[in-house]
Amino acid sequence: ELRALRERPGGYTLDNRSVLHARLEIFWMAVTRRMPTWLSANAITFASIAPIMSVLIATYLYGHPAPLWLQVVAAMSIFFFQTMDGVDGLHARACGTCSPLGDLLDHMVDQICVLSCVLICAASAGMGYSPSVLLYINTCSMMSFSVHWEATHRRVMVFDNGACIIEAQLGMIALNLVAPLVGQWVWEASVVPGMHVPLYQAVCSALMFIPIPAVTNGALRVYRAKGAAPLQQLLPMVAQLLISLLWIARHGDRPVVMAAASLAACAHTWAADLGT
Repeated sequence: ELRALRERPGGYTLDNRSVLHARLEIFWMAVTRRMPTWLSANAITFASIAPIMSVLIATYLYGHPAPLWLQVVAAMSIFFFQTMDGVDGLHARACGTCSPLGDLLDHMVDQICVLSCVLICAASAGMGYSPSVLLYINTCSMMSFSVHWEATHRRVMVFDNGACIIEAQLGMIALNLVAPLVGQWVWEASVVPGMHVPLYQAVCSALMFIPIPAVTNGALRVYRAKGAAPLQQLLPMVAQLLISLLWIARHGDRPVVMAAASLAACAHTWAADLGT
């Protein structure tokens, strides 16, 4: 992997369209200026793992739902992860220590922390071990996979509004602050009159719609640049989603209706655009 990164001509460029990323970068620049020059950028990258993993272990020990104080700590840990994730690259460029290893570690730590944050949010919402958790995990995985998949084929990493890791991190911070601010009861409150559809299930269903524009647009950009062959690499991701939807249907979770509708809309849009 390191050899491939080193031999890749010019690496990849960043096409950053996220408005929130541009706003937060001002804060990250201020933090970077206060970082000592002797501190390694890779150390900054790894520093974000410890708080996230500590909270994840604590949520397992305390059970579901997580205590309110732990949910506040989780929100603070995710904010720390977001800040370190934004600072490490700026610090490496400021010190002239950018390297293929640092790039690889940055993305590796991002995947570990994002998946851990998803599990933490599930514990905060009191989802337990329901099929909705699998749908939640697969949705976040789909967004991350599509971004890196496109960067592999087009040498461009696109951060769209609504489908950027920044939005995901801020959303997870907000999810962890809902119960401490309102009360744990809100996650179990029904959002559909006459039917017991808890808020956490409605949130999982809504999350299925978020990746559709980003994944579809990324696939179209790759298709126009490289043809249809790279699209075969999306089949495992589609299979993963179908398996989770089948499991949800088997166990009778409510989000399957909206999830299936979102996948159908995605497939219809994708087929129509490819046909033109």
